[in-house]
Amino acid sequence: MIFKRTLKTTAIIFLLIILSGCNTSKDSVSTVESKESLTDEQWIEDIEYLEEKLPRILAKEIYNTLEEEGFSKGITQLKERVSELQDYEIKYELTKLIAKSGEGHTRLDNQLYEEEKRYPLETYWFGDELRLVKTDKRKKELIGKELLSINDISVDEIVKRMDSIISHDTNQWVKSQSRRYILRPKALKFLDITKEDTIKVKFKDEEKGVLEVDMTPQKIESDNMVSIKDIMEEKSIQYRRDTRADMKDNPNFYWYKYIKEDKILYLQYNKCMDKSIVHESVEEYTKSIPDIKKFSNRLVDYINNNDVERLIVDLRFNQGGYTRITHTLVLKLKEVNKLRGRIFIITGKNTFSAGVKAAATFKEELGATSVGEATGENVNFYASGLKLILPNSKIGIMCSNVYMPSYANYPRNFIPNVAVEQSFKNYLKGIDDAYEEIKKLDIIEW
Repeated sequence: MIFKRTLKTTAIIFLLIILSGCNTSKDSVSTVESKESLTDEQWIEDIEYLEEKLPRILAKEIYNTLEEEGFSKGITQLKERVSELQDYEIKYELTKLIAKSGEGHTRLDNQLYEEEKRYPLETYWFGDELRLVKTDKRKKELIGKELLSINDISVDEIVKRMDSIISHDTNQWVKSQSRRYILRPKALKFLDITKEDTIKVKFKDEEKGVLEVDMTPQKIESDNMVSIKDIMEEKSIQYRRDTRADMKDNPNFYWYKYIKEDKILYLQYNKCMDKSIVHESVEEYTKSIPDIKKFSNRLVDYINNNDVERLIVDLRFNQGGYTRITHTLVLKLKEVNKLRGRIFIITGKNTFSAGVKAAATFKEELGATSVGEATGENVNFYASGLKLILPNSKIGIMCSNVYMPSYANYPRNFIPNVAVEQSFKNYLKGIDDAYEEIKKLDIIEW
């Protein structure tokens, strides 16, 4: 009963965080920061509150790591500098201190970094190439170009600097999350990438060489933006979401599609979430959450009644949830004898938390062959079961207090059997390199 109450409480906290949206604090509305929101005394009170409470709720091993990396010394220095810093700088200094934990779940709330005005600089990694995938329509000629530098600071150096403000236990997660910070003016200012709002951005053009443009923060509205998807010759399998009636629960969580010519059933498993874990207090939200048992039954029925020779489970977009949801799905798939040795999973740098555990579970329990890139977090990790709220700024800090081991044979993150990075050239043609690699792989008896 205690476990059930804990699980329900954790579920409520998790869902309320999701439902809280992206309400930003007063000082994040403009790219010009002011000191209006809190007094120096209030900031110092918050910092001292963090200093007092964090050791009590954070897992001992994580706090020890923080101390080894100079957390207490950093807290003292930050209190001494409060009067010199703007609000956003204090927030990022706190972020930097927390990131010393060397653990991905212990972090400040993501919504704290949201800004009303951002650079129209949405990017995506293709191997080691960071390419522009969404921007202002007035700059549509830049779509697909490789980002080289900002203010003559190389992308490699920018990612290196972002290592200090991104809570992580793998370099893959830093690479994954760096593209989220590149478009935030305050992050670039904090990291000394720019002093002004306007930045000088250089792109690589295969025909014209280097293109240089100025970018200024703007309010991002979908009607004014152009996406890489607008110029793709064809959409790859990961974007061919099925919209038939039996897939309408919430197709963003998990959905499948049969590729008849390949005799492959493609399952995109994006979130380890299920209706059964939520609470009455978030009833409206639960209506959009699918039932994993019903979904698993439909999935297995489809496999048994169709000519399915291979099952692909795509985990590249899965950043977590609850591990037991995966076990429900895996137990059902164990009933399908014709898929023995014919299950494949795809992982990537965005695969995180329970998504990483899902990868290990599919491999260990079903003998799945893995393809893609190393995951963004370790297989065995600490989870953030508690949230510390600072009294004045109301900054929320997710605190990992529970160690969640799964398989002892995974000392670090999940490394796939076959390494495949998506090429940009094939992406434009709608070719999923990982999917194509799986088509060529031999069946492994298991």
